[in-house]
Amino acid sequence: MIHVLELEVKISVDGNVNSKTIPDMVSAGADVLVLGSSSLFRKDIPISEAVSEVHAAIDLGIQGRKQ
Repeated sequence: MIHVLELEVKISVDGNVNSKTIPDMVSAGADVLVLGSSSLFRKDIPISEAVSEVHAAIDLGIQGRKQ
């Protein structure tokens, strides 16, 4: 319906957004990812490392959009 009506929308995902799920979310069309304790504010790694993981996962998802 979005394509038929040529609507400009942003697709947001909130919930279970992490480095393993982000590539599929982005390749499926997600524009906005709400990051929380499963991706960004983790207790097992510093935030700088978490940000790097998120960026890498987003890049994988973008590559998936192009295929």
